[in-house]
Amino acid sequence: MNRRGGDNIFLVGPMGSGKSTVGRALAKLLGCEFVDTDRWIERRAGRPIHEIFSRSGEAAFRKLERAAVAKAARGRGRVVAVGGGAVIDPANRRAMSERGAVVYLEVSAETALRRACAEGLEKRPLLSAEPKPLAAMKRLLAERAPLYRRCADFKLRAGTERPDSIAKRIAGWVCDAH
Repeated sequence: MNRRGGDNIFLVGPMGSGKSTVGRALAKLLGCEFVDTDRWIERRAGRPIHEIFSRSGEAAFRKLERAAVAKAARGRGRVVAVGGGAVIDPANRRAMSERGAVVYLEVSAETALRRACAEGLEKRPLLSAEPKPLAAMKRLLAERAPLYRRCADFKLRAGTERPDSIAKRIAGWVCDAH
């Protein structure tokens, strides 16, 4: 695949923005491989992310995340969904921008929280221990949104559209970028 900035498409945004769902639809549409770095981390660690956080801490998780992003970036022709906090690491932002186009799926804190809760809030270590999950989500978005915007080549609101429609818009942008 010939894409602006490299051979891959990286989807960034907060938890609950639809990166995995849109990523699968986009990969199918483009006929390429889909990689979810969170799933790669869970397979490598042999346990779910929330257990990695509780047993080993966030720093250990971020180390695994950096390895997952680097491994995904070394591939070619991939659609990659990265974890919501991957952008806080400059090495991850650099790897994504050097090896592909970065797409920011922007959603409100309310939408992100509703979707995260639908998957089970207990699986979201940065929210599950918070007495006010919406306040925690707003804080995370306030901290990370500038990083999502800074590294993104393309941004779109992903709160109300269907995943297949979002995937088609991204595919159209990729084709128009050349």
